[in-house]
Amino acid sequence: MDFEKINVSNMRKYSEAAVFSKIALAMLKQGKRAVRRTQGVTLKVYRDKNGCRCAAGFMLTERHLREIDRKDICNDVWGSVVKKLRISEHHFDLIEDMQNLHDDVKPSRWRAKLADYAIDKGYKLYPEVHEAIGTTWE
Repeated sequence: MDFEKINVSNMRKYSEAAVFSKIALAMLKQGKRAVRRTQGVTLKVYRDKNGCRCAAGFMLTERHLREIDRKDICNDVWGSVVKKLRISEHHFDLIEDMQNLHDDVKPSRWRAKLADYAIDKGYKLYPEVHEAIGTTWE
């Protein structure tokens, strides 16, 4: 499956497991948080100046990311961004969970936490996702 094409504009037609897979693969490939350093403070953002994205940021289209920058809401929580940009709330809890994992868990622990999450949810995942997060294909 081409997980890259899944975004907030078309996510209604994809399963929760597919959306999880898109975010999980993107987070692990990137391997670090999206942050902005301002006046000695490190802020987590949807996309940083180097192009790194947060978990929710991987679901946003380029148009949405430009609008976030234009409206200066790059530090807003997911629920606020959803409302301000009139984004679908489909898969809201999953994206918020992934965002919390991105923000609260060290990147070196993402793989294990993503595996735990997938197992807890009972997701049926594609082999490449199992391989990336370290779970077994059944």
